[in-house]
Amino acid sequence: MSFPIRKKNAARMDVENARTWVEVDTSAIEENTRRLSRFVAPARVIAVVKGNAYGHGLIECAAASRRGGAAILAVADLDEARRLRLTADTGEIVVLGPLMPEELQELLALRAHIVISNKNILTALIAETKRSTHRARIHLAVDTGLGREGFAPEEIRDVLRQLTSQWRISVVGVMSQLKTSRDHSAALRQREILLNVARDLPAEVMRHLAHSGGLTLGAGFFLDAVRPGLALYGLSRSCNRTMALRPALHWRTRIVERHWRSAGAEIGYTPGEKLTRDSLVGIIPVGYGHGYPRASRGPVLVRGRRIPLIGKVNMLSSLVDLTDVPDATEGEIVTLLGSDVGPAELFSDAHVIPNLFTCGLTSMVQRSNHHVNQV
Repeated sequence: MSFPIRKKNAARMDVENARTWVEVDTSAIEENTRRLSRFVAPARVIAVVKGNAYGHGLIECAAASRRGGAAILAVADLDEARRLRLTADTGEIVVLGPLMPEELQELLALRAHIVISNKNILTALIAETKRSTHRARIHLAVDTGLGREGFAPEEIRDVLRQLTSQWRISVVGVMSQLKTSRDHSAALRQREILLNVARDLPAEVMRHLAHSGGLTLGAGFFLDAVRPGLALYGLSRSCNRTMALRPALHWRTRIVERHWRSAGAEIGYTPGEKLTRDSLVGIIPVGYGHGYPRASRGPVLVRGRRIPLIGKVNMLSSLVDLTDVPDATEGEIVTLLGSDVGPAELFSDAHVIPNLFTCGLTSMVQRSNHHVNQV
């Protein structure tokens, strides 16, 4: 199968001389997908790799999810669908959107499933299919309570009536998004709304509602397919309590300087942090300019030992307390995030979600030119 796209190269840095870099354990993503597939069977897994796979790297993570048994990949937009087709991925892809009418022509040529969530984009799609040689496969999005994208439930009957004569458009899915997985009653109401809307649709039309958190609500929410995102990358705290999922992203840096400072010395911009003991202070070349949270106190890992940050995180550097690992040298690797340091530990705000952190890693953080299976 061929697609009308242009090839381009995406360079990756070798980490040997990098100051700070991310490694992604693609075997973890593959195994997480496999575990999720077994957990929800016979429902299918729609692996959510949108947003550059939550900052983990679209192409490698998509391939790992495919190897783990993902039936469909869910991407954010046309660009991500195009990038996957550039890798010769010919499997099913669903574009979550929202979309613009001028994107529809290429999406049809890419043979992507399209989420339709409003009348304007539906009208534009009908017009585009009349000009195109390609058929459209669509998922109808229904607003069941989130109040974001999606048709109101009472609009769906008119939408289906409008589609009756559109033989070039096939409804392959009907979907919604859970507002919360913590309120079981509210989630049940959303499920019932979606199922009521879908009751007149053929059985082969895929019903899907549950995201990662929704997997903990029970098999009644799996329907025909589930859309795990955080769980794929081992970042869903609720799913981690249900099944053994491995974190995939590891962020590393190096110690670039060390200095002994006396007890009572004030470290950092005013008001600084006063040292309570003679301390070996290490400097790491990572700060909020790289996406590290400014108010974080760590911990970070040096030689397998968890040690705290000192003072406030700066734009391009931070200070770590090496007093209890005095043999740590310049150039030594420091782990900022990994199996033994989770995103939730780095924030004082309990409402910060892990993907806010992984998606926030800036272009100053190099990506390794090989994906690894190490901690």
